[in-house]
Amino acid sequence: MGKRKDVLEAAAKNYGHGDKIVPVEADVTEKADIEAAVKTVSSKEQGVHLLVNNAGIAGPFSKTEATDAQGIKEDLFQGSEFHEWDATYRLNVASQYFVTYAFLPLLRKATQSEKGFSASVINIASISGITKDSQNHLAYNSSKAASIHLTRLLARELVWFPGTFIL
Repeated sequence: MGKRKDVLEAAAKNYGHGDKIVPVEADVTEKADIEAAVKTVSSKEQGVHLLVNNAGIAGPFSKTEATDAQGIKEDLFQGSEFHEWDATYRLNVASQYFVTYAFLPLLRKATQSEKGFSASVINIASISGITKDSQNHLAYNSSKAASIHLTRLLARELVWFPGTFIL
């Protein structure tokens, strides 16, 4: 699943071995697209054994070479906008939440299909989510920290849901 249909189709052709890979065009920041993806997958599969949330965006650059408060403010306050932070968190964090819960029934079906098997969800984050250095990407790094924490919260919330674990 991804936004670029041509890239998805090329991957399916190169690695799919027939119809083993089904390209699904979707924007994971849009609930309607996520629901359509679930519907497409449901029409082809009885369940989902592994869900990997791997979408991400770097977000605004947050570098300053200023040495005084006014210069730092101009570079970092004036140099980025709320909508850039919103877009970064929407893709890097919120999409993991919405995609995971949308696919939960299919994950459950996969778990029920094999005794002793548990479907899994892998949320891709980054070492940038735990580093103390902003690496000139404050929005990205803080969103990856949020992704890591969201994964912990989902694991705790889904404990009641036998056989589906967040890794």
